[in-house]
Amino acid sequence: MATDTTVISQRAMQALGEASLDERMAEAIYAEGKEAVVFALLELTKQLAETMPYSVLQPILVHDGIEDLLSLHDARQPDSSEAAYCRRLLQQPPEVLDPQPLLTGDDLIRHGVPRGPQYRVLLDRVRAAQLDREIHTKDEAMAMVDQILKEQ
Repeated sequence: MATDTTVISQRAMQALGEASLDERMAEAIYAEGKEAVVFALLELTKQLAETMPYSVLQPILVHDGIEDLLSLHDARQPDSSEAAYCRRLLQQPPEVLDPQPLLTGDDLIRHGVPRGPQYRVLLDRVRAAQLDREIHTKDEAMAMVDQILKEQ
């Protein structure tokens, strides 16, 4: 899968796994690419959307092709509550739908975190916590980074 979809795919696959799809189906969805993953997530919203962590759903909602994907979903399931739920979320103000990340790699450098592949892990976990409204400030984000580093 293309690198720009890796984070979405990882979170989507986690959600798919939580939905107890059989492994072959999950692998097939993954192999089909991000559109299939997104469509599968929309299909699963009957079980998951309103309880799905926002950090899983948000990258899909802000994807350029979300309206096309929702239209495809509508064609398969007219008047679906899951597409309506996603459209309600899309009506949020931009700063709520896709807030600026609390941290960047530059913040990690200034904080003294050694450069390396852990940056992606740290930034992804902080972003997920931010989107899930578990943290709200840069100080909370840095405290989370310190906790993650302590646990490693």
